[in-house]
Amino acid sequence: MVGSSQLSYLGETERGTPIFVNRLAKEVDCIIGIGQIVPHRVSGFSGGGNIIQPGICGEETTGKTHWLSAQFQGREILGKIENPVKEEIEKVAQKVGLTWIINTIQDVSGRLAKVVAGDLVHAYRAGASRSLEIFQSRLPKETDIVLVDSHPYDSDLWVAAKGIYAAELAVKQGGVVILITLCPEGVSPSHPEVLDLVIKHLERLT
Repeated sequence: MVGSSQLSYLGETERGTPIFVNRLAKEVDCIIGIGQIVPHRVSGFSGGGNIIQPGICGEETTGKTHWLSAQFQGREILGKIENPVKEEIEKVAQKVGLTWIINTIQDVSGRLAKVVAGDLVHAYRAGASRSLEIFQSRLPKETDIVLVDSHPYDSDLWVAAKGIYAAELAVKQGGVVILITLCPEGVSPSHPEVLDLVIKHLERLT
């Protein structure tokens, strides 16, 4: 996210998301977004308009789209190519002026599987479709216990939670998820308030 002193305000989306974006975005003739497309709990898939929101937007804009995502269960967003959050992110990106994207899709070994380029919406959807083919697993049924390894996202619990998000799609209501992760940096060096909130919650329980 971008500091408030570097932001320009571009109004709101139809849904009411305020658009605060890096002021340099309005000083250029063309914006090309470069990124990769993988399944994503907040927006369904990364890539596409995400290079703008949250990429170069302010805290208020990012907070609005993340709060929108929090109103849906993970299974309603993660791995869904079209969903209300991604649609809102695309609205922000279009108003900022994102005109073209180049996105890569890697396989599970990190090798390049596909490159998409072109229109923000259409190129993203083509790339997300390929990413879904690579990362989607079909299970015969939900299970009582899910054992999940967050590798390679295991530097801290904030990123290791990606494993929990994926496990949510496989575990029964009221089931158990066991997360295996290293987390050498602890809970979250970049979000220390998370640990404080957890401690306060545990104190209330005891």
